[in-house]
Amino acid sequence: MPVLSEAISLTGTRLNTLDIPLHLTRPELTEVARIVPPFMFASLTQLRLLLYVEGHQDPSQDWSPGLAQLLAMAPQLSELHLQCLFNPPPVALVRLTNITPLSRLSYLELTAMRTSEGGLMHFIEAHAATLSRLCLRNILLDGGEWDSVLLRLHSLHSLRQLTLAWLYKPFGLRKAERTGPTEKAVEALKRAGVEVISGLEYK
Repeated sequence: MPVLSEAISLTGTRLNTLDIPLHLTRPELTEVARIVPPFMFASLTQLRLLLYVEGHQDPSQDWSPGLAQLLAMAPQLSELHLQCLFNPPPVALVRLTNITPLSRLSYLELTAMRTSEGGLMHFIEAHAATLSRLCLRNILLDGGEWDSVLLRLHSLHSLRQLTLAWLYKPFGLRKAERTGPTEKAVEALKRAGVEVISGLEYK
């Protein structure tokens, strides 16, 4: 956190693009929001947020309040890359239901997180009017089905490109298996005019 604080104070200006790597032991994203002057985020259009969480995590921990507070400071965001690395797993559930929609968001990339179909789609569908590109990579869907996720993506009339890579479902105790959507679900989305990039095609 001190490194981020120093970098921001040295910048001393408005930002358009920002990469934030955070090494945390507990969900303290609200601390980030407190040290960042709101005017600096006012013009931010691209944000890459990498959360690296070390140590055994309580699966009930909720990261969304701090995340919601941070994103609320950047109403002009058009690109959001959110990555959560937990060591060791199992990862804490990333709840996305209480995040205020970003009115200009056109590209969303979610990487390395455990979430539910309901939470994931609540956030995605909130941006149905603006989201044209979506990337889901290394996601553990704990609750719901991947085919159902793709079916619900049909309602995103602005969606033009979908990238899918390394999608998982829980399997037994503290395990997961790579079980993404069926080919039938993928083909249905392609017929709807969405370019789908999956598996080894992803770069």
